Amino acid sequence: MRRALVVDDELPNRELLESILSVKNYDVITISSGKEALSQDIFNIDLITVDY
Repeated sequence: MRRALVVDDELPNRELLESILSVKNYDVITISSGKEALSQDIFNIDLITVDY
């Protein structure tokens, strides 16, 4: 299964993207901060979405 990392400080945005990507067969990890995202193993992630 493909893996996606969703980074957004707004919970509704994270939930929406998680819902959409799950339907597309992604295993979704949601995180609320860029700092926390940097601690993830990004080499095993196929798609990363980040807001700014």
